[in-house]
Amino acid sequence: MPTDPARGNVIELAPRRDARASAGGPDRNREPRTLIIRATLWCADREIHRQVGLNDAMSLTELHRVLSICFGFHGHGAGAPWSFTSGTQTFRTDGCVHDVLSRPGDIAIYTWGLWRMFVEVIESYPRDRGTPRALCIGGSGSLRPGGTGPVDFEPADINAELTGKETIASTLALVDEDVADLINRSRIFDFIPLLQALDLARPVQLTGQARTVLDGLPREREPEARDAFLVTVLALSSLVDAGLADNVIEATMAEIGWVDDDDGALTADRTRDLCAGSLHALAGVGGFGADALPPVERLDLYRYLLRADPPRSSG
Repeated sequence: MPTDPARGNVIELAPRRDARASAGGPDRNREPRTLIIRATLWCADREIHRQVGLNDAMSLTELHRVLSICFGFHGHGAGAPWSFTSGTQTFRTDGCVHDVLSRPGDIAIYTWGLWRMFVEVIESYPRDRGTPRALCIGGSGSLRPGGTGPVDFEPADINAELTGKETIASTLALVDEDVADLINRSRIFDFIPLLQALDLARPVQLTGQARTVLDGLPREREPEARDAFLVTVLALSSLVDAGLADNVIEATMAEIGWVDDDDGALTADRTRDLCAGSLHALAGVGGFGADALPPVERLDLYRYLLRADPPRSSG
């Protein structure tokens, strides 16, 4: 079933049903997983699709809210009854997602008033602590708030609402102003859970030499190069594999409008070239390259670079 995914301002950081199904509720002995689901809403004149990554330990009530936001129902039918049905079984609303949907191929019907939606699991994988609870990662089609007429699919607006404006504001208040500005320009709000997971207020253990080096970063003066360094640090702080880190860098640089000399997309390698001086200095204190420190120690370097306090020189 094609979805014509339109990712926009989205980066994936990062990517069994049993006897409990009748009882529902969380199982504290299981490790939550990330599910990628495809949800399809049939309207009279079109189909609307969303692909969503979510925590399979969230309640069905929270999934109900997530789907409402992703499809832009905007409170429509707020008092109408809703349910999730799989086969002949209807699941209670205080159960968990993994009671209904847990493995690729699992299917459920979500009904809310007159709306009827087909939900299928596409992928399942272990979660890490920087993964958002819910993130719209693709889709096509949309509804106007009044319920008539198509509008453009806007994943950035959806994800901002999923994350919550207060959460975004309170998190960015702890972040270096240049980093906060970059995130606001990119509208990639899935950086917010990453920054929360980094616990930026946590004390860092750094040598005086390391602090001096970090206080001078980024070394570059050009706006494009300074953005390139901050984007690279955000990617490094996610501790993902090299391929996904490159994807983070390329997608973010594209969203804030930087292009290569030939007006093509900036590659991750080209982005790192733009801030090579800063990355060389970062490598000198163990934050980058072949001689990088172990992850726990590297995170202190990234916290120091990303957080608003203590203030650092602009280089």
